[in-house]
Amino acid sequence: MAQVNIAISDQSTTVAPAAVFLKAVAGGGFNTGTAPAGTPYDPTWHEITYIWTVKTGPAMSFERAPFLNMPPEWKAAGLYYGPEVAIVFDQPGTYDIELYAVDQFGNDGMTTTTVVVANADGRFPGTDTICYSQTDFNGAPAGATQVTSFAALSSAIANKAGGDVRVLFRAGNDFRSAITSQINLTQANIAALGSFGSGAKPIIPLLKQSASPNQCIFGLSQEGNELKVYNLDIRGGWDAVRERGFQGASPIWRDTNSDILFHRCRLSGHNTLSSQARAGDCFFVWSDGEVTDWQNFGLFGFASGGGVKRFAIIGSDIHQNTDARQGKASEQQMSNAHGPLRHEGLDGSMTPSAGDRSHVYFHCYDAFSRGGWSPGGGGTADQPATRVNSNGTLNYWLNADRCTFESGYRVLKITGQDEYLGTPDRPGNKVFDKIVLMGTTESQWLVDCNQGGTTFRNCLGFMANVPMFSAGVDQALFAFNPDDTSDPNNANTPVAAYGCTLVSLLTSANNRNVEVLTPDNVSGIFESGFNNTTFENNIEYMPNQNAPVTPVALDTTTPSGVSPRFQGMAESVSAVSKTGNGSNTITISYSELLDPGGNSTSQAYWQARVAAGSTWHFLLSDWNYEYLHADLGELSVSFNATDVTVSRTSGTWANGETLRVKLDQSDNLPTVDTTTAISSINVPIYGPMATTGIAGGWIPVDDIRLTPRKGFPRSSDPQGTPTRGVVEYTP
Repeated sequence: MAQVNIAISDQSTTVAPAAVFLKAVAGGGFNTGTAPAGTPYDPTWHEITYIWTVKTGPAMSFERAPFLNMPPEWKAAGLYYGPEVAIVFDQPGTYDIELYAVDQFGNDGMTTTTVVVANADGRFPGTDTICYSQTDFNGAPAGATQVTSFAALSSAIANKAGGDVRVLFRAGNDFRSAITSQINLTQANIAALGSFGSGAKPIIPLLKQSASPNQCIFGLSQEGNELKVYNLDIRGGWDAVRERGFQGASPIWRDTNSDILFHRCRLSGHNTLSSQARAGDCFFVWSDGEVTDWQNFGLFGFASGGGVKRFAIIGSDIHQNTDARQGKASEQQMSNAHGPLRHEGLDGSMTPSAGDRSHVYFHCYDAFSRGGWSPGGGGTADQPATRVNSNGTLNYWLNADRCTFESGYRVLKITGQDEYLGTPDRPGNKVFDKIVLMGTTESQWLVDCNQGGTTFRNCLGFMANVPMFSAGVDQALFAFNPDDTSDPNNANTPVAAYGCTLVSLLTSANNRNVEVLTPDNVSGIFESGFNNTTFENNIEYMPNQNAPVTPVALDTTTPSGVSPRFQGMAESVSAVSKTGNGSNTITISYSELLDPGGNSTSQAYWQARVAAGSTWHFLLSDWNYEYLHADLGELSVSFNATDVTVSRTSGTWANGETLRVKLDQSDNLPTVDTTTAISSINVPIYGPMATTGIAGGWIPVDDIRLTPRKGFPRSSDPQGTPTRGVVEYTP
């Protein structure tokens, strides 16, 4: 037997709900490669399959499981893959966890550990718990402080300064009109915010987006807090379909190194949820929740400032509204601007020490992008569904298992801030195992990888046969290119893709690209510039090309449970750019105010909209990201005979200040181009026919890299030989 051990790399206070990070430590007996000289490549991270199973304890489940757009077999809670995982224990109890590790040659080892999670009532007894209700206190813990106003809540929290505090909001209550300023938790050691009683998740408001940390609804200390937020519905005022309304500020301010867990929460109508950027060890976990209807990013994961930063998304869907407008290149802060997630590495200006590391874990994570400002052949293209290590820095460790990434010009982007501006891309250790990647009408690449030390295995890349607008002379499902060469070790650090199925059903009839692109230009894997590559045991299936790529008969009858959500292209209504003149008023001509068809408007046009209730006029100052809204009494708008005047209620705009103005046309939105939709299909699991064996063109098993099915070594696999070229969807 090979040797493997478990290390608890980080954890919250083990009171339910509790987040625990577990790391596999491989000992002797495994057969892996060696790291090329000078590179950070860790073979034990990439070349051993690790399977974690919660064997005993309270039942594990995902509340969001019915909504995750992935094979149903993937949604089994209590099963995790990879060298480092994060597990959230929702209920108190004793949990026994088993780790099984196996390399491709069948060398395997097993070990166990135990995690004990306490009941929160014992950690927050009596007045350490504050219950806030607008109706009744049915279900409140015995002895808890009971308050009925926000002022009383704030006072009760202040009385717990220096200690631990739990705040429970009455389920079924809507607190948006009652909570008008920040919930100040800066003096708390451990702060937990949840719900009590029966009913829908209580609704907590976000405060209006601005550049101030005081606009975050949950106020934290910069140093050393712990925050747990669970069972809350957190809402801002942004409407992603109509691109109007006030954007809710991030629930937390990024300049903190607190340990933060959001569990079974819903977040919507916000600008961006930002995680920690302050120096020091800390973690951020979003677990079993939903994020939708954002303006800027669903989540933005900072990891700068030094220390060990851990970030995890578990059992959650981060999906833009399927009917959202798709943004404008020049109006990033006035329209839907980015995708579900961008996660940065460490500060690009620092040379990290061994103690400065960024660790990322994705598990049962479903991401759908709709909105952005990437250039596309037919207009604005969606931003990536997920982007990682966007600082392109060293010491970046990532493990992802059982995820769906859908839509985006580059669906999954593993590059620095802007590869075209020379931001360095440095190698790390990233493994993507059991991932579904789906392109849309604007997708050029499903994977855009500029960083060495990246492995894909058991993945399905799928491009439907829909009209294409993606600009560029090449198209690939997986693209590997070190691009920036300022770090010579990047190109020498291994990259790999094996056990994957890459499918493009595109035909030449659906090519609408502005540059020459015929189906036979499409490649499954494109690589240029990396010096250590392993691309083995993959299926590339492209039957509609001029030179069809159909290496083996495929079984397309197995349903995957994956249904694309792209409803078609939907443009945004343009904003108007103006310049401040030192007064409180600006003037806009009707020739500048265009309707969704691009035509000049008139006084009558706008008077009709005002009569119909369209009053969500708003303005942004690009200088300080100050948003002003007519509905909030911060602006007045007058539609005159020949022009429009927009005045701020207080203050003035500086001379030369750049302003952007959007007047509401949400009752007259641009038409959605449904010919580009791919929402009516069900993606099958493409795999080799049962009758297709090694004789059908496969490289002999002993000569390729593979992942044993279900973790069994070849000699004992009850399902036959290990998986080859198909998503492993049986847990």
